[in-house]
Amino acid sequence: MKISLKILHPMLSDAIGANKLELEFPGKTAGEMVTHIAKTFGKRAATALYDKTGVLDLEVQVLINHKTWVTRENLDERLEEGDRVQIMVMMGGG
Repeated sequence: MKISLKILHPMLSDAIGANKLELEFPGKTAGEMVTHIAKTFGKRAATALYDKTGVLDLEVQVLINHKTWVTRENLDERLEEGDRVQIMVMMGGG
């Protein structure tokens, strides 16, 4: 499957070396995409995505086609060829 990926997560974009790319991966879900990114781009990418227990970090969220939010609770959300996906880190503040 091939998707358009935009990365709004500084640690992850540094690990990958880009903040936008066309990503091809052998999967159908957001979770499979995240796993593929972690395996393909190495330890720095995995550290940016996962917490210390190896689960998607609570601060990392995925947005599919500007409408569907994915967190660690719904990584089985299906992706379709050509989807536009954003990975971001949520930060609090004020």
